[in-house]
Amino acid sequence: MAEEPMIPTAQCAECRRFFPQSELMEIEHVQVCAECKPLLVKRILEGQAVRGFITYGGFWLRFAAVIIDNLILLVPGCVINVVFWLPMILLKASDSMSDKPGVLVAVQVVCTLLQWLIGITLNMLYEVLFLWKKGATPGKMACGLRVINADGSEQLPLGKCFGRFFAKILSSIVCFIGYLIAAFDDEKRALHDHICNTRVVRVQ
Repeated sequence: MAEEPMIPTAQCAECRRFFPQSELMEIEHVQVCAECKPLLVKRILEGQAVRGFITYGGFWLRFAAVIIDNLILLVPGCVINVVFWLPMILLKASDSMSDKPGVLVAVQVVCTLLQWLIGITLNMLYEVLFLWKKGATPGKMACGLRVINADGSEQLPLGKCFGRFFAKILSSIVCFIGYLIAAFDDEKRALHDHICNTRVVRVQ
């Protein structure tokens, strides 16, 4: 007795049930069943993220995430500034240092370098650890964004997280042009996304 031919099946991107391929319809590169079609169309018209369909994070949404991250980092940054400024102020006000300008300059240079090193280390750990563990900084999480690999996988390698941090410094050079690129890119990629082959997408 001849075996019946297998009917090709596929999964609906909304309800996750399997249907014969012929019963599914494709909308915005997403396959859905007839029952889920009205819901999908409604979500697309309302600008909501569609399950199974990548929506890239827009320029202004990413800008808001950067602002939130900078506000969070402002608190420890102010503490670091106070820690290093206070000794300088006390030294300058001290009578014993009034005739030792060379010492004051040396202390100021050392304090400035330490302040810069601690500040950039704090920023690096904040960015790298959150991207590595969560796929997004608190600012991006607040804005519903996530950083993924170009192939769609979500787990970023630790090395790529470090590379992306330093690539963002390049994006900041020359009036933040590297960031502005995202406003004109089809996939909303900034310069550091191009360098590290990452994408910033909206969480579904």
